[in-house]
Amino acid sequence: MISVILADRQLWKKMDGGSEGSGIWIEFIQSATKFILIALAVFLVSGLGLLYSNNWVHVNQPWFILKSACFILFTVNGALVGGNTVTFVDKQLREKNYNMDVLTKAKTRMGRFHIIQLILVAAIIFLGTFKPSFG
Repeated sequence: MISVILADRQLWKKMDGGSEGSGIWIEFIQSATKFILIALAVFLVSGLGLLYSNNWVHVNQPWFILKSACFILFTVNGALVGGNTVTFVDKQLREKNYNMDVLTKAKTRMGRFHIIQLILVAAIIFLGTFKPSFG
């Protein structure tokens, strides 16, 4: 995820400078999403394996429900917002006369997307590590 954020920053630097190297960064971001999906699948399978090994004892606890909700939001947000925005930017870059105002809005959307994703990851780590009790 950090590599995608760094690649996103490089993409916008290249575009602001008017360089033609921005296409490479868009391709990197699109290929990195495949690795992120593989990592999410491994994370899900290992989590289910740990639950199975503990006889599903954590399933009804509030921290686990919140952690699961964060994981689902992370995945859905990545697929809907991140994927669509990257596809939109790629489509704009393939046109020779792309509109920089429209791409600036996409840049803002990607910035918000990365912040939301990092907050969700931090919440997942916090809930998995500290297992706070509610109520």
